Amino acid sequence: MASPSASHPMEPCQTVDPLWNLAKTEALRLCRVYEEEMGIMYPVLELSELLDQVHLLYGPMDRTIGQGLHSSGQNGLDLWWGVLLWQEAKLRRDHDADLNLQSIFYFQMHEETLAWRTIGIVERMYLEKGLHRQETLDQPAIVAEGKDRVLRLFWSIYVLDRRWSFGTGMPFALEDTDIDPWLPEPAEKTPYLRVMIRYSRIAAKVWKFISA
Repeated sequence: MASPSASHPMEPCQTVDPLWNLAKTEALRLCRVYEEEMGIMYPVLELSELLDQVHLLYGPMDRTIGQGLHSSGQNGLDLWWGVLLWQEAKLRRDHDADLNLQSIFYFQMHEETLAWRTIGIVERMYLEKGLHRQETLDQPAIVAEGKDRVLRLFWSIYVLDRRWSFGTGMPFALEDTDIDPWLPEPAEKTPYLRVMIRYSRIAAKVWKFISA
């Protein structure tokens, strides 16, 4: 009987940043696409920070693997959401922001139930931190992060919860009665979000009225 062939040792798996599948110019373009498509409505991330992360990752050279990927349309945006999630989680180690992005990503992938479920988790985490109360805004950690940024995050999550709930028919994760009436709204530089907060409040009352 022939002896078994010698097994070849497994080559070590190289870990490569998935963003390098995109050309640097394409990565920068998709950052701006994200801002135009979602960031302007739900200011969870700062465009300047995203662009800085891309420049930091690529450095002065465009380290594209192979021929790179020049995407267009929904497929390219879906891919960008995936690598954006991974990169945001790696650089910021911010679990709240990571889950927030995951919720938006699920919506982009037409998984509205998963989007609703994930944003509900984020809202409950914010409730645990007391971000629905005005007095919490004076805590040192909130001041260090920036009150305006925290308010943008909280109200973006509030609006997203309403949007996913209306789309799926599922209940809200956070009721208006749970929110401190003295909690300020985001600054004037986020006009869409401010309008959507008021729209969501009215729509929630109408929905409860017709569902009663």
